[in-house]
Amino acid sequence: MNDIPLNAWIVKHFPTTHDLFVPSFENKLLCRLSKFIIFNTSPDDLDYDVLCDHHRTVSLAPEALQALFAMTSLKDERHPPDVDKLGLSSFKKVKAKSLKQSKMKKPHVHDLDTKPLVNLSIAIPRTSPDAQAALAMFLGRLKDILEVCAS
Repeated sequence: MNDIPLNAWIVKHFPTTHDLFVPSFENKLLCRLSKFIIFNTSPDDLDYDVLCDHHRTVSLAPEALQALFAMTSLKDERHPPDVDKLGLSSFKKVKAKSLKQSKMKKPHVHDLDTKPLVNLSIAIPRTSPDAQAALAMFLGRLKDILEVCAS
């Protein structure tokens, strides 16, 4: 039988997406471990500031993940071509306009709460791919914190 230490198993099964992380056992464990470690560590300890930073990151994680996830559907900042000037048939113009309007409903960065990201020193993504990359990096950061706390 293949025995794996519990902390290694937990880290191995760490959620890889925002929607899986928030309700996960790993999230609950990370919150409790960060609180336990921060309150059972002396301020004279060499790593106390690092542990405080980990605790702050974990406590702001749900809001930061929510903001980053919302930013994965950011409106493309490039302006779409004017449909009326494309020389399309009237049916294609109506279809193109409805597509343009659906794209306009996507949020802009200034419409979202970026305070958790600022508090965690995460650069505010301006495009959907940047937000997806930031989301993946932040989940990796949380996984690293769990590895530290669980060891």
